Amino acid sequence: MLPKDLMDELMQFRAERDWQQFHTPRNLAIYPVALSKGSAKKYTEL
Repeated sequence: MLPKDLMDELMQFRAERDWQQFHTPRNLAIYPVALSKGSAKKYTEL
């Protein structure tokens, strides 16, 4: 699980761009983790 301050920052980023309809908190949390593990391609195709 992501630290609360990081999740809050991601949620603010999403809100500023009106992306609520496209990105759930789960999607926002998975992407940075996937990038850090070098497996973003695997998860972006979901």
